[in-house]
Amino acid sequence: MSLTDDFLRAFRRAYAESEKVEECYRINSKGKKVGDERWTEAMGEVLNRVADELGYDIKRERGRVDFRLYKTDQSIAVEHENDCKGIFREELPKLLDTQADLRVLITYVSANEFSKNNGENLAERVEKTVVEQISRHGDAEVLLLLNRYGGRAWAKDPRSEPWICYRWRRQLVRQKLLVI
Repeated sequence: MSLTDDFLRAFRRAYAESEKVEECYRINSKGKKVGDERWTEAMGEVLNRVADELGYDIKRERGRVDFRLYKTDQSIAVEHENDCKGIFREELPKLLDTQADLRVLITYVSANEFSKNNGENLAERVEKTVVEQISRHGDAEVLLLLNRYGGRAWAKDPRSEPWICYRWRRQLVRQKLLVI
């Protein structure tokens, strides 16, 4: 199995088992808005669980990528952005500039775009940036994890929430993956 496959498997399990994610779903089910800070904290818990399962250490990196999972011979750089609108100015270039074996961008599209085309429009724009920049910065894999904005868009239970994943490998070929 590849590092990407291991990351996705651990991410799915951590997301489904996260108490903080569960709390956000409870708040959302009552018709209340889950704030960005609370959601980012929940995703931090998810990434801590991923790191534990994979045997990595994890640290938050202010001014760089949001999270770095690392062990002696490998690292994973993760950018988490609650709104996909700004990722091309800051998050994606920062992520692609980071040396890591796997670079992961976690972000969200509108419920309409998610259901209409699984975030394909965003994936095409990300691919253009990846192709332009990755050749200058090494040959690590890039993974895009997409979900929907909160509100009524969310599933009733985090265990049934679909994530759409796109992976670019060393040959810069996009591969669409569905994590269920």
